[in-house]
Amino acid sequence: DLLLMAGAFALFGPFALILLPSLFLPFLGSRQRGASGATGGWTGPRNAQQYRVGQVQMSVLVLLAAMMRADGQVLRSELDYVKRFLVTTYGEQEAAKMLLTLRDILKQPLPLQQACSTLRMMLQPSGCTAFLSVLMGLAQADGVVTQDEQNLLQQIKNLLGVDAQDYSRAYSRYSPPETDYYAVLGLTREASNEEIRKAYRQLLIQWHPDRLQDKSPQAQDIATKKMQLINVAYQKIKAQRGMK
Repeated sequence: DLLLMAGAFALFGPFALILLPSLFLPFLGSRQRGASGATGGWTGPRNAQQYRVGQVQMSVLVLLAAMMRADGQVLRSELDYVKRFLVTTYGEQEAAKMLLTLRDILKQPLPLQQACSTLRMMLQPSGCTAFLSVLMGLAQADGVVTQDEQNLLQQIKNLLGVDAQDYSRAYSRYSPPETDYYAVLGLTREASNEEIRKAYRQLLIQWHPDRLQDKSPQAQDIATKKMQLINVAYQKIKAQRGMK
């Protein structure tokens, strides 16, 4: 058991402190009696354990991809959040592989119900709640939580079987990270003033509500909120840099 827990910590890094002992529930409780009646030994070969870990990883990526796509566009701030989470949780090498897989998953239909069923089977309820808090952070990564993102969080909560009170407590405890205004514009702090102005103009064109008059009211609402955030980000950066 100690070796398994050490492996879980190696796989999930500091997040193991949150997700353990709920992680790898099938493994921690899967010892059975053999024909002789003695206990000991895993019920299946190690490659079966690795397969189950792979199932958890794939399910995690599916839910991350679903949240990234919920508002209709994958933004750099969301990609950065996911990368930090994967590196912190799985380590640099494994995270790099998972990011490549995520890129492909984002282009495909997402088996949301299957992914949630896998995690619900593999994790304790506290583990499902903990991962849901990660998705809450992803929803906040661009500074705006849209109605589509809120609806998706509720849907995932139900599919994972997370208790309504646990969900409410997790949501109320969650403290969104400080907004990275450069990431809102798709830039880094090393960007030049001209690059900032150019990015701002391009985003104004992309998200202007007039371009979405033929779209649904929900899409127009998302565009309005995005425009508000883009304008705030630009004004904050201008003030910080003394730009005119």
